[in-house]
Amino acid sequence: MHPHYTIIQRTNHRLRDTGNILPVPNISRGRPRAARNQNAEAVLNTITEDPSTSIRAATRTVNASKSTVHGIIKDNGPYPYHKIRLQNLMEEVYEK
Repeated sequence: MHPHYTIIQRTNHRLRDTGNILPVPNISRGRPRAARNQNAEAVLNTITEDPSTSIRAATRTVNASKSTVHGIIKDNGPYPYHKIRLQNLMEEVYEK
């Protein structure tokens, strides 16, 4: 079975237009993230000043949505801070 002729036409046009056979992904799809750009610096300053700041606390400080704050943190590197409780192992456990 052979590909449909429109696939051949589109590939030929793409090769002539872009010089590439494979489709180039359009990175600028979707709604622009204007709110995220405006709040990014404030969120990052809040997180770098106190790394133990939770996403909800940063949301209240910056007055932005939780998903916006989480997206800024995800895109720009600092990881959300979580306290982790560890069990204490006693020496007697190893002797048994």
